[in-house]
Amino acid sequence: MQAMLAGDLDFAYVGSAPFVTAVATGLDAKIIGAVQTQGSDLVLRSGLNYTAPADLKGLKIATFPAGTIQDTILRTWLKEQGLDDTKDVEIIAMGPGDATTAIIAGKVDAVFLPAPSPTTIEDAGAGKVIVHSGEMAPEHACCVLVASGDMIRNHPDIVKDVLSIHQNATEYNKKNSEEAAGYMASMTGMNTSTIMRSLKEWDGEYVSDPNIIIKSVTGYATEQQALGYIKKNVTEQDLFDTTFWKQIGQ
Repeated sequence: MQAMLAGDLDFAYVGSAPFVTAVATGLDAKIIGAVQTQGSDLVLRSGLNYTAPADLKGLKIATFPAGTIQDTILRTWLKEQGLDDTKDVEIIAMGPGDATTAIIAGKVDAVFLPAPSPTTIEDAGAGKVIVHSGEMAPEHACCVLVASGDMIRNHPDIVKDVLSIHQNATEYNKKNSEEAAGYMASMTGMNTSTIMRSLKEWDGEYVSDPNIIIKSVTGYATEQQALGYIKKNVTEQDLFDTTFWKQIGQ
């Protein structure tokens, strides 16, 4: 988002919550497509017991930094469960690699991360999934496809083509998960079986239609205001341009 604010990027695949933050600070861009919904898990370290959210009190939980989807959902959910996100638990900002290493090493009590990290942790015998993000915020948006205002205004045909390619790729991926897992394994070094198990166990879904995530993303704007992450109201009109989705015949 910093690169997009600087004018260095025309398109981006990015978490929808960081995009809300960027728009609130002046980013000229719009969401043109969804990427996926749900798909993160709260994983508790092996040896700890969980029967209800109150059992999390006093624990150290690692997740993505402030303003991200995971941070926003986790803090909002904790408040909804009657827990103070700054006093009852210690939330530590970490990327997925560091957080996975930390729970395996016993440095944190829990992590809230997107797939496939939860499966990697379970495979290592270091933890167990206790809550899916879809249970915290049903049908919540995850990543989105964003186009700059310049591209939307001055190169609409390119924006339309990019969205069409994204939609075709999404549908191909969903129908050919084993092939997709093979590509991911070759790029990341992960075990293909771990990737496939993660795809079967996660509660996420790959999608393209931006209309189905409007309520969720605008909800992030409200939640980020409540958390003090953004200072101004951000509306659906500030965040979305669904005209290109209509143009590709959906």
